[in-house]
Amino acid sequence: MIRDDPPPHGYLARAAVVAGLAIAAALALNVVVDPYRIVGTPTIAGLNEVKPRASQRRAAGKRLQVLRVAPRTLVLGNSRAEVGFDPESDAWPAAARPIYNLALPGTGIATARDELARLLVTHNPERLVIGVEFVDFLTDPHAAPAPPREPVGAEWERLRTSTDALFSLDALADSARTIVAQRDRYAPDLTALGLNPMREYVRYAADEGYFGLFRQRYLESRRDLSRAPRTIRNDRGVSPDLVALEDVLATAQRLGMRVDLVLYPYHGTQLLLFDDLGLWPAFDAWKRDVAIAAARYPGVTVADFAVIDEFTRQPIPGADERPGKSPWYWEAGHFKRELGDRVLREIAACAEGQPCASRLPPSGPQLDAHLAGQRALLDAYRSEMRRSLVYGALTRSLGEAR
Repeated sequence: MIRDDPPPHGYLARAAVVAGLAIAAALALNVVVDPYRIVGTPTIAGLNEVKPRASQRRAAGKRLQVLRVAPRTLVLGNSRAEVGFDPESDAWPAAARPIYNLALPGTGIATARDELARLLVTHNPERLVIGVEFVDFLTDPHAAPAPPREPVGAEWERLRTSTDALFSLDALADSARTIVAQRDRYAPDLTALGLNPMREYVRYAADEGYFGLFRQRYLESRRDLSRAPRTIRNDRGVSPDLVALEDVLATAQRLGMRVDLVLYPYHGTQLLLFDDLGLWPAFDAWKRDVAIAAARYPGVTVADFAVIDEFTRQPIPGADERPGKSPWYWEAGHFKRELGDRVLREIAACAEGQPCASRLPPSGPQLDAHLAGQRALLDAYRSEMRRSLVYGALTRSLGEAR
């Protein structure tokens, strides 16, 4: 008996239907879970509230999320700002809300300038809070200012980013990881307003102790800074990052935006490291240049938290403490939201014309006195730390790591 086989186009049609259904199911899952905060799908506790994979497409996700928030206040900077300045903190005045944290780890002021230009195609915030990083200003003698990038249209950005993030096996795997991570209270996250809450660091501190976190940061910073340039100007006397900063300030002035520049509150041991490696003259020059540049633009204040004070002098827990007490810092480079809140309240006071101890004098004898006073406080802090067994263990760890 001869059996007639079904025509091959029937198999192909069924295979196409199955493939289409599989793709549609995967796309639907990616849309519902929204692992990178690209789509803006509402969050559901136990399903997609925590986004442990959002950092995989951090810049793309933030560029779209900021458009949905349409913030009145925009935070710019690097990971210190992303970790320390919480858009939902009650330290922000009501008039500043809504706030979005567009800070991006590992980037400098040129990136902040470009991200602002990208946003301004669609939305104009009223206020900028910008974290300014000393290390980023250290300049190779042959470095030239980076030219501004042409901003991309928001609709094209949304289409390209959404397509990349939804139609891929990586996105499907990250959706699955996101669902599983909802049961992990230490899973990494990026909130809907751009904050990195450092949930995983709670576990690191419990496992290693805060001393371990400070030690790791000390070793990394010493290694990186040992190789860094020793000046903030190139061989033509130009500071590329200062040029980018002035681009931001000029744009803000043209559009009527208030700007608060925040010099980050480095832990005191980080300030000692700057001095140990011969960077203190560049550190003073950096503050002077930022202060003078800001003074050229009305509506700009510079808050200097890169100082020795009661918070930056926070003691480091000992190596035998798990985790130990570290109320203001995760480690020497990244301050906690609790210290960030104090910074935000201080700059709010500055904006309202109240007494503002952190305001960096613009130039002249007052600025000279401020810098000299910090040099004296650093010397006193060094004398204090020489008697500290914990600091001795921290600095000895450099030799052990080698």
